[in-house]
Amino acid sequence: MPRLHDELVGDTKGGACKLCTYLHSLPPTERAEWIAEIKLPKEAVSHTAIMVALKRRGISIEEASVRRHRANHVAS
Repeated sequence: MPRLHDELVGDTKGGACKLCTYLHSLPPTERAEWIAEIKLPKEAVSHTAIMVALKRRGISIEEASVRRHRANHVAS
């Protein structure tokens, strides 16, 4: 769960990033593993592959959310 302040002043464009919210809910080791995979080029790990892996874990995040997260929150 995000800190209260982060939640209250978060993204003013309609809500927090769904993938960021999920990642912050994970234990540090698991979060680091996801972040490392998400940082890989989309040619190596596609947006859809990430979405499918999330769905296998019971997390419903659409491909568009994965794409936006990578575009806006992953350093190139």
